[in-house]
Amino acid sequence: MMQLLCVGVAALAIPTALSHNEWLEKRLRLREPKLKSVMRASAGIQDAAGGRARLRQERPEWILVGNSMLNCRVDNAELEALTGHQLYKLSFSGTKSAMWYLMLKTIVVPSGVKPKVVTIMFRDRDLTRPTVRVIDNAEMIGRLDGRALPEWQQVLGAYEASLTSPWTKLTTRLGNGFDTLMPSTKWNEWARNKVQKTAFNLSAFGDNSDYPVRREQRNDLLSMNHLRKSSDGADNAEDDEADKKDTEPPIRFDSSPDQSFLPHMVKLAQQAGFKLHFHRIKTNPDMTPPMDEVQRTRVAYLADLKAWVEAQGCYFTDESGEPEITGRMFVDTIHIHTAPENRQAYQKIFWRQVQPLIDELMRNAGAAPKTAP
Repeated sequence: MMQLLCVGVAALAIPTALSHNEWLEKRLRLREPKLKSVMRASAGIQDAAGGRARLRQERPEWILVGNSMLNCRVDNAELEALTGHQLYKLSFSGTKSAMWYLMLKTIVVPSGVKPKVVTIMFRDRDLTRPTVRVIDNAEMIGRLDGRALPEWQQVLGAYEASLTSPWTKLTTRLGNGFDTLMPSTKWNEWARNKVQKTAFNLSAFGDNSDYPVRREQRNDLLSMNHLRKSSDGADNAEDDEADKKDTEPPIRFDSSPDQSFLPHMVKLAQQAGFKLHFHRIKTNPDMTPPMDEVQRTRVAYLADLKAWVEAQGCYFTDESGEPEITGRMFVDTIHIHTAPENRQAYQKIFWRQVQPLIDELMRNAGAAPKTAP
């Protein structure tokens, strides 16, 4: 009994200790170093002051805000040349709606730059899931002084308070410790090699080819990369994995200012005098998610979201019905290939869809578009 108790205590104590032992992690090389999200910002922006300075330098009339979904789809210079409008892509990889609000509140508005329109590129329920990626972006939130804002406390105060409870701290430390002991990337690589080797050996029956020849012929066939585009959406992008660790997505659309930063974004845009434009991306059509309550209610949720956004005087566009955006353009569920020809094809589709709104807005604001090549 005592031995069993000791084993149990060790099973909990070791990962908890490892979660706070950076020296041991480095020595054992158990975890690859990760750049903070704030360090992966567009144009090397490191803080709010740097972002404001960049906008003052660029003087854009159109600002696009988002994360890696925006990064892979839009090239600043290419889209500017295509549209004839001076624009700037303010994108921070690994962020979601809470950080997008901070970009508007602490960078765009205080910069003094007066954009005619700000486009936020989002996926499905992103705009009403304020807790997603908040933990991952703690440093960025600190640099943008997000927690000092009353609206931050209004939306996320209770959530962040729950993260400081003794039980949450313990489970978080345990989780981090187990991640250190068994990093998922290393286990995935180990499993991949085992599956490939087993399948390769089994395929040898009845084949008289030499080992090198057989290896070369079957290498592509046995590669687990073929599983990336399974019909049930088995491949999960980095964003999908992070989102799943968070709270369940809302089933019904809720415009309450206590529930998300969406109404705060709209109010901020109205006060600052720029048009807010929400653009929903199309996900990989070859990777259909499993049918659950979230999927069954998606159409109704998006209809309510669109109606509310447009009732506030904002623009809402949705590329999900664009047939030219095919599965071949994607590398996973939500990101497209960044090869120039692929990205340029996407940008033409995007511009064709939003051009009537953007051009009319610019004309009415006295900023006629330049001649696009």
